[in-house]
Amino acid sequence: AKKRPFLYSKSSIEMVIFIGLFQTVRLSKWYLHFDTPSFSHYKAPNTDTAIDKVFTYLYNNFQKKIVLTELADFVSQNPTSLCRYFKKCTNKSIFQVLANIRIEYACKLLTHSNLTVNEVAFNSGYNTPTLFYEQFLREIHLTPNEYRQHINAERISNHMNITIGSPQDSTYSK
Repeated sequence: AKKRPFLYSKSSIEMVIFIGLFQTVRLSKWYLHFDTPSFSHYKAPNTDTAIDKVFTYLYNNFQKKIVLTELADFVSQNPTSLCRYFKKCTNKSIFQVLANIRIEYACKLLTHSNLTVNEVAFNSGYNTPTLFYEQFLREIHLTPNEYRQHINAERISNHMNITIGSPQDSTYSK
């Protein structure tokens, strides 16, 4: 049997994702807005640096197929040099960051939509559900279905606490 980390609350899972993304972008002047399931188009505050341009490109195109040569052309750099420089600055590869962005978006879709897991995979930029499942499990330590079930169970639990009340609540009666 696989051991699963104790990260089973929605807030814990979202915090792990946020910390991973924060560590990735801490050297850049990026700020993140993950309030809704659909991301807006982003432009880095200071687009003079290649790192900021890479983040701009990834956030604006994560649902499409990302081709390294096109990304390198966008930032006016050689693909090999860009990969090396990006990894040096962020401690992650460009495609690791892309996977983080896609998984974060998938979490929002799983939380806020009734799309099937395959539809979530395709809407998050994955061409194959298999790769989506593998990366999701690696990043979140739950399958997409387990993640959705956990989020739904937590919603029901929170709803029950609000509607039934608690011993500390003045409206609670035995």
